[in-house]
Amino acid sequence: MDQLLISTTVAIASLAGFFLFITALKYAVSDTFVRTRLIMTAFLVFMVITLTAAFWKFTGASLWYSIPALAAGMLVGHFVGVRAAQEKLMMQGLERYMKHFAHVDVDDEGFQWWSVINFYSIAAALLIINLLGLTTVLYNSREGLVMATCALGAFLMGTLTPYLIHLWSIKASENKSKTTSER
Repeated sequence: MDQLLISTTVAIASLAGFFLFITALKYAVSDTFVRTRLIMTAFLVFMVITLTAAFWKFTGASLWYSIPALAAGMLVGHFVGVRAAQEKLMMQGLERYMKHFAHVDVDDEGFQWWSVINFYSIAAALLIINLLGLTTVLYNSREGLVMATCALGAFLMGTLTPYLIHLWSIKASENKSKTTSER
C-alpha cells in the first residue's frame, strides 16, 4: 500500500506542477506556437514521470513490451503525424501554419485528416492517466494490466515524440524577425 501512496503522491504533485507550468506559460509566453510546443513537451514529461512513478518496480518486465511499442509508436507518429504536419506546413506556409497549426480545419471538402493529429496528444495523455488510475487503484497493480498500460503508454508517447521533434525543428524566433516580403 505504501507504493500506491507514493505513486499517487508523485502523480498528483507532477499534475499540479504541470498545471502550474501551463498556467504560468499562458501569461509569460505570448506566442501561441511556442507556448503550445512547451505545453506538449511538458505533457510528455508528465506522462513519463507518472508512468515511471506508478510502475517503477515493473521496469525490467515491461521493457519486453514497452520498447517494441515505443518503436512502433514512433513509426506511426512519423509516417502519420509528421508527414501530415509537413503537408499542412507546405500547403499553408510557415506563417499561417504557426498561427493555426492547432486549429481544426473544415472547408468545402469536409474534415481535414491532419487536424486530428493536433489533438491526439491530449486524448492519449488522458487515456494513459485514466488507465494508470484504473491499474493502480482499482486493480492493485496486477501484472498483466500493468504490462498492457506500460506498452500502451510507450506506444502513445512514441507517436507523440516525432511530432514534438517536428515542432521543435521549426524556428519560431527566426520567423518573427523576417519581414513579410522575405517569407
